[in-house]
Amino acid sequence: MNLPLVILIVCLVAVIAFLSYQSHTCSKSNDITLTEYGKRPTHSKFPRVVVTIDGCKGDLDATIKSVLSQSVRVSEIATGIHDDDKKETCKISDMCKSVLNRYKDPYQKGTVKSTFERELEADTIVVFVKRGYTFSAPDELEKLLDKWTPEAPIQNKNVSVMNGNQCTF
Repeated sequence: MNLPLVILIVCLVAVIAFLSYQSHTCSKSNDITLTEYGKRPTHSKFPRVVVTIDGCKGDLDATIKSVLSQSVRVSEIATGIHDDDKKETCKISDMCKSVLNRYKDPYQKGTVKSTFERELEADTIVVFVKRGYTFSAPDELEKLLDKWTPEAPIQNKNVSVMNGNQCTF
């Protein structure tokens, strides 16, 4: 047998084995992430924390994965974006569909007002996150929730934390 041919076959087998291993590792790590996320504690001060992702621009998958990587588990991840939205940038991937609750806004009230009309409990905390934003550290959401007070909502350009009493329409 020709030595260069043997080397080529060995290299191809090695590449195929490596790609197979990487594919298995990536899919397994995603499963572990969702499994581990379900075991994470909720925030000690709040019985219900809802993350609402707003907007059509930005990577929705990255934002959702960022929420799932946080040290505290939230009660719900929601958006107002639907499959039937006409904007191409609003499309939702299959991964997002599995963890994301989508709500319509039939009266065109907007994300904030519609969210608080759904979340009627006064002690529910809503975290509005700009689509495409990713948390910089695994405990960033927990720190934002720790800082929140009934007297002062948390607001910056990418994240707002508030309850229904702090929402001004």
